[in-house]
Amino acid sequence: MAHRFDVGNKVLTVRTYIITLAALFSFLVADERISQWENPMRLVRRPKKDTPEIDPLTPKQIHHLLDLFDKDSPAQYRDFVMCVLILDTGLRAGEMIGLTVDDLDLSDSSLKVTGKGRKPRRVYMGRKVREIILDYLENCRPEIANGHRTLFPPAGRSTKAAMGVNYLSEIMRKKMDEAGIPRANSSAHRLRHTFAVNFLRGGGGAFHLQRLLGHSTLTMTKRYVMLADEDLAEAHRKASPMDRMILEKGGEKWL
Repeated sequence: MAHRFDVGNKVLTVRTYIITLAALFSFLVADERISQWENPMRLVRRPKKDTPEIDPLTPKQIHHLLDLFDKDSPAQYRDFVMCVLILDTGLRAGEMIGLTVDDLDLSDSSLKVTGKGRKPRRVYMGRKVREIILDYLENCRPEIANGHRTLFPPAGRSTKAAMGVNYLSEIMRKKMDEAGIPRANSSAHRLRHTFAVNFLRGGGGAFHLQRLLGHSTLTMTKRYVMLADEDLAEAHRKASPMDRMILEKGGEKWL
């Protein structure tokens, strides 16, 4: 481990080496080639993963990104709809590509989502995104459906296979590059981060956010809360009403 860090390997790479070795020796124990006490990996701790930085898009970046989609192209309009849907619901890329037409309930502007561990949950979209979804269903999706029941079928393909997670992430990454947005973490997941932070900025609660995102614990949600709190502190520093006023007492300026 020390050598790997010395030669410049990242934590994730070193963890992969350790996991591989641990799997090998676990097999040897299970196959009774060695005893559990002879397993050299049993006391080796894996280094902690680096905490990925949360870098949500700014409102200006969001507007620029959405303007770049060609709304007259069925495939690009589909990509535009997926983009605004993630920004409004915080869906994971895998959850997005797994959606079917039957998962959509326009009567209450909701979607039935199957998250990690096959856990179902319901998420909700705003009025504007509901209108965009309606327009997509009526004017765009019929052109690219090709017999698909998925809500966002892969345009131009005759097969009934859904698009892959990497394909969706690549679409969003290319658009972000085109918009001149500096690269950070996974492009599709960055939109999820953007939803989470803006949901809190808009007055949404942490427990509601946890349920909408499908988090089993509040650990990740707390990171969004901390980031939103930092934004709030910075906003107050810039717009403090009293800092922008001159207070006087008996002709003497206090501030």
